[in-house]
Amino acid sequence: MRDKYIKHPALGMIEQGSFEPEEWKPNYPNPAFQNRLPGDEFWAAKKVMAFTDEAIRALVGEAKFSDAEATRLLTEYLITHRDRIGETYFAKVLPLDNFQVENRRITFEDLQIKYGLVDKRDYKVQWSRFDNDSEKHTSIDGATSMALPAETRSAPLGAYFGAKIRGEDEAKTVTVYVRKQPDGVQVVGIDRTW
Repeated sequence: MRDKYIKHPALGMIEQGSFEPEEWKPNYPNPAFQNRLPGDEFWAAKKVMAFTDEAIRALVGEAKFSDAEATRLLTEYLITHRDRIGETYFAKVLPLDNFQVENRRITFEDLQIKYGLVDKRDYKVQWSRFDNDSEKHTSIDGATSMALPAETRSAPLGAYFGAKIRGEDEAKTVTVYVRKQPDGVQVVGIDRTW
């Protein structure tokens, strides 16, 4: 896909409103780009979305363009591209991040909600015992909330548990792995499906 460009005296050729992240191609083939997976795209989108509007304005301001229109155009361009990247790649996975155990519950951020891309989401969770050697999950009956299962209290040190979280799309999951430690239960890993 060829983007539509305008020519600006201070910026040169700048794309005008036609950016679609899935259609964009680099000028030179890049194996990392060609072989990326939705998990890679999610990671990259997190990095891009972390730039706030204020940070983008400050970065563009450092260019000290003498033309205020160039500053406005470049700022608008970067904000629009950032948002389209987040919309496109967060939608490919269940975009949960920043997992922690607080007050014996799994907590996290839903990045689509955080960045205003969706209003809300309902989650389903199923806890399991996890054998780290065989990678086998054994479901824990009735453990279907974000609260740690009761048996984590009596579990031996080093015991693993997994919380498989789903949103509306059953194919998109995040399994959060926790391990019993001397100082409590801690998040030790995550696994995504898409």
